[in-house]
Amino acid sequence: MVMTCSGCYKTVSSDFGRFYAKVGQNVYHFSQYVERLINAKKLPLNNEFKHKVTYHDPCHLGRHSGVFDAPRNVIKKIKGVEFVEMERSRENSRCCGAGGGYKSQFNDFATAIAMDRIRDAEATGAEILITCCPFCVLNLTQGAKKLGSSMKVMDLSQVLLEVTAPKAEAPKE
Repeated sequence: MVMTCSGCYKTVSSDFGRFYAKVGQNVYHFSQYVERLINAKKLPLNNEFKHKVTYHDPCHLGRHSGVFDAPRNVIKKIKGVEFVEMERSRENSRCCGAGGGYKSQFNDFATAIAMDRIRDAEATGAEILITCCPFCVLNLTQGAKKLGSSMKVMDLSQVLLEVTAPKAEAPKE
């Protein structure tokens, strides 16, 4: 079994076999694997995450690889979350502006694209924008900062780190 991030998931699950030798194993994106663990009761969601959140579909994971449900399913299983969908989502999601080396070559344009996506997230009333790509997190965070937005951008793994931590014991008197 191979577990990967968004861009690597696309490369290993789609490009291998066409351009390189086949992997010879099941390939899962992080969100797909976590969803399996939660469904099998092997990953306890111990803590609440009391926030209104929305989700940004990374290009490589969403439109390129067709993985839309796993990240949303994981988010919806977290206690305390109020999940709202952006108007442009799934197959119709906007790009964050950071993929394919675009940010390295055209940083200002990439940040402007991220600012548009932050505006999409703000329109939902969410306080946190969750995604599954480190490049999206970086660029969307920069877009929010440039806009002066209070929108917090988090990777799904960061949220899971908080909700899977051992439950804090009540203070003893």
